[in-house]
Amino acid sequence: MEVNEVNVQTLLDMGFPSDVDIRRALRLGKNDLSEAVAILTDDNHSTGFDTLPELDAELKETQTSVSHEASSNPVGASTVAIPLGGPPPSYDEASAMPMPMMPTATCAPEHKTVDEAGDAGRPQPMEDESLEFPLPNLIELENRVFTESWSIPYKEDESLGKCLLSATHLAQEKLCESDENCKRFLEKCMPEAFQKLLTSNAVLRWAADIQEGIYDMLQMLVDLVATRLQYGDVPISMLEVLTLAFNPEIEYHTKNRLHRSGVFGAGPLHAVSPPASTYKDPCGWLCDLINRFAEKKGFELIKERLEGDGLNTASMAALLAPLGVCAEYLNESVVEPMLCVGIEKAVKYVQSLEDNELKEKKAGCVYELLVSMKLLCLHFWADDVKLIDNLRLVIALKMLKLSHFNAKMNALKQVTKLIEDSSNTKMARTAISGEKIAAWLVDNEVLSIALEGNIDQVQYCDKVKNITDFLGMKLSIEELTKIWKMQHDESSVVVDNIHAIIAAAAIKFNSQQLENLFVLIQKSWKEENDRMREKLLGLIGKIGRDARIPKTTSSVLELLWDLAHLPSLPTQLVEQAMDEHLAILNNSFTVKEHVKKSYVMKCVDDVKEGRWVLPALKQLQHIIKNIAKTSSYKAEKGILQELNKNSDIIKQVTASLIKFHQVAVSGIKDGMIEPETLVDSRYSHRDYITVHLSFLQFVLQEGVLYLSWHRARDIWDVLVVSSASSEWDKQTCFKWFMRGIADLEQDTQSQLFQKEILRLQPQQLSEEGFMCFKCYFENVNQFEHRLKKSGGTYTVEKLELIGMDFLWGICLNTPNNHIAEMGVDLLMSMSYSFLSPRLKKDALNLHKKFIDECYSRLEAAMIPLGASALSQVLSAATAIVTSICVSGQAILPSPSRSSNLLNIERLLLIAERYVVTVEELYTAPRTIQAHGASFQGPQITLNIASDSPKMEFEIQAHSNESVGSIRQKVAQKLKLSPDAVQIVANDKLLNKDQKLLHQLDFEDHQKLTVRATSSVTTVTSVFPGQDGSTASASKNFNLEQEKTLPGVVMSSGGHVYKMLYQLADLDEPRITSRARSLLKLVPTDPSVLDNLSALSQKVGIAIQLGCLKHSEC
Repeated sequence: MEVNEVNVQTLLDMGFPSDVDIRRALRLGKNDLSEAVAILTDDNHSTGFDTLPELDAELKETQTSVSHEASSNPVGASTVAIPLGGPPPSYDEASAMPMPMMPTATCAPEHKTVDEAGDAGRPQPMEDESLEFPLPNLIELENRVFTESWSIPYKEDESLGKCLLSATHLAQEKLCESDENCKRFLEKCMPEAFQKLLTSNAVLRWAADIQEGIYDMLQMLVDLVATRLQYGDVPISMLEVLTLAFNPEIEYHTKNRLHRSGVFGAGPLHAVSPPASTYKDPCGWLCDLINRFAEKKGFELIKERLEGDGLNTASMAALLAPLGVCAEYLNESVVEPMLCVGIEKAVKYVQSLEDNELKEKKAGCVYELLVSMKLLCLHFWADDVKLIDNLRLVIALKMLKLSHFNAKMNALKQVTKLIEDSSNTKMARTAISGEKIAAWLVDNEVLSIALEGNIDQVQYCDKVKNITDFLGMKLSIEELTKIWKMQHDESSVVVDNIHAIIAAAAIKFNSQQLENLFVLIQKSWKEENDRMREKLLGLIGKIGRDARIPKTTSSVLELLWDLAHLPSLPTQLVEQAMDEHLAILNNSFTVKEHVKKSYVMKCVDDVKEGRWVLPALKQLQHIIKNIAKTSSYKAEKGILQELNKNSDIIKQVTASLIKFHQVAVSGIKDGMIEPETLVDSRYSHRDYITVHLSFLQFVLQEGVLYLSWHRARDIWDVLVVSSASSEWDKQTCFKWFMRGIADLEQDTQSQLFQKEILRLQPQQLSEEGFMCFKCYFENVNQFEHRLKKSGGTYTVEKLELIGMDFLWGICLNTPNNHIAEMGVDLLMSMSYSFLSPRLKKDALNLHKKFIDECYSRLEAAMIPLGASALSQVLSAATAIVTSICVSGQAILPSPSRSSNLLNIERLLLIAERYVVTVEELYTAPRTIQAHGASFQGPQITLNIASDSPKMEFEIQAHSNESVGSIRQKVAQKLKLSPDAVQIVANDKLLNKDQKLLHQLDFEDHQKLTVRATSSVTTVTSVFPGQDGSTASASKNFNLEQEKTLPGVVMSSGGHVYKMLYQLADLDEPRITSRARSLLKLVPTDPSVLDNLSALSQKVGIAIQLGCLKHSEC
């Protein structure tokens, strides 16, 4: 990855000295500056310099070279490649790799490994007496250590033991660092192996033999470290592992704490178990390890190193760390004289550290050194403990005052650790009391010094935030003001970081501090722009959410409430303030229910006073929902009912809706009000109507309340009836009353339907208006027991349905064809399709009544057109019917000619649909054919595709041919029974044989798909036992039934023909087309048949006369 040079320069400017380290950190952090800073400062970063991916890369290089060496080995052994991604190789596989100068053992004792479960395996061991580091053992060990399901050998003659032994041999020859494989083992593999063996939770489950095997490995580790201390630089990484091994609090020593020492029994020991009177665990194995280290001259080597010259901070810290962690087990009479000079020298060394030394990356080791020194002082020199603690604080302050970023970060990390340790019981031995730290922070103005650093860095500010959180009420007003002023003219990142620091401290503020902070916020509020106000609201909200004191939360809630009510505040800031306010009410554990209810009443007061209404309604709804969420559904129901009882909230919100609608109308000089019209320079007309209606619906549904007739009428009047209401108002109202129909009692629904909906102008009704009418039409008639609902289907129990006349008006007068289509569908359902079987029994009178209704309305539509002849016909036709009047019908203006023509066209459509709806249910063979089926229409070709059998062919037909006839032809072609043929057209199954092709809108070369089903023989003969008289009776019955079909009823008397002919004379194409369609559905006009018969007779006579003359000639 290419390193960003700008980031390199930025980090150099921040004081990081090494260009190489910077570039490496940027690569590991993927060029993220913050991640690179975390890596360079070792601040809990996700990647580091010694990461597993790097180790994998090195392993891959090594394995490649091993494989190469194996292929060139003259012995001829097969090459073994170690897969990185797969499971680790067995010891046998690793051992089988060719290894120069390393003879393979032919006999070996049992070989064991330990994993998390404590299981043991038995790969073959290898013995090595040479100085060559056992690379196959290292590779096998690395693959077992650096994996999620690790398994680490724990016997001396296995991989870990062989590597430790080989490293010790190399150390004796001062060649540890010269061998790359040994170096890799010491720096990477060995620390990880012992980390898992000693600190894993699985340690507590392992058996005794495994514990003893690990103890053997620890003895080998002690020998290795003691040997390595004899020469060269201080082996820091090895001493870190030894520190882990000497720590009595790790899981391994906890598991084996009851073992007593049994190795070193005589003479002055360097480590001894505590006396039984102290009731402390003996930790004999730990003492034995320490004494073994002493036996190997380890203490003397450390003493010599400490008293010598040339040690740096890291080396000194590494030397004292193993002794510090186990100080309570050290024999004071033996160890104290050995370390006295070294400790004094270490104190003077720390006191004399220069600024340039504190800027180094390893300067953090100073704190580790001081911690080890304190642990030793607690056991040997108790009077010097206070000196060490003060020295820790002095160094932290000294580093914090440096301008170097790394030094400041190390100081802040140390201060943060001091704060954390002060309240951690596990760190009681090394901790400084919280009171002393707080006093030091205040006396030395540590926070102010820290804030002079890189507050634009997130990691830096996180550490500063820990200090402010710790100080809390100890933070002075002056420091708080100073911190607040630091954000002026700073970048957004700096402002956010400062706000985070203040929020961390504010949760512990007393009332005076909080009041002072609010004064600062309000002052900035007046001076800053809206962008900064957004950040201020975010700060206030965070303080309120994180507060642990109810008084603090209450103060924050009041501040947010007051800010949101500022008249000049932009809408987005009002919304943000209310969001923060609601988040505190919802999420803060310090907010009790009575506080929430107090804000419920504040919202109600705002609605009553007519100010800040919209935000109040939104907040009121959210707060009530939250109360229910934290308690129960009954609580939400109860509070809404109580609110309506005590404050009449439904009436208040309805009145508010009317008021703001009037305000919106009054602000419009010309034209109609629009949804986006601003009502109060903040919220639009759409916002006001939507929020009011939404809140009312919430109260009604969740509170299980009903909207009274008076409130429903008020809402309807302002949004629908009012001359100032817009089309959007009406559609919104229609939708709302549809959704909330269950929130109206039956009487209210009936009054709204009959007094308001039925007074609408049918020709002005929209689709939403029609759906609203349909919804209430069905419900009201159901309440009146005129309709009966079963599942999702209605059944008409009484023909006199409330609103039928209005439905006729919609069908006839609406200019919207889609609404007309929906109206006609509903009219057909209520006039025939949904009728109960009882009402369908008298089919003849039922059809006559509907046809007479059509005639009556046709007369009313035709008379104003001035067609005298037609009027006479219609008058004669309607003499036998009575007109039906519906009370409460709206008074309509005199219809225009176009309206009357539309009425006629729709009436013809209704008559046609009625005939089709009824007659398509009649399946018996027709004796009285419809006119459309009595003659041959235009010829069309049908393209047939058969699925089974697979074939394609054509059939000649005509437009007036029935589906049944086509089925017969197809069956004949396929040599099947007609009942075994299914016909599909346009993805629809044709199952009504009486349908004519033109009724299905078939075109020439219409494509049909046919398929054969299980054959069913159609019985056309007389059944056994059925004589001719029975068949004749059945035929007579069908004929009588056929005479009751609406098409036949309509043609009786001949009035329909004269009417349709007269309508065709109006010269209106659409009416003429409708008249023709209706003519095709009724039987052929008898006068036409008579004329055709007379004409044929004349033609016949003329032909005969012509023949006679010809014969005479």
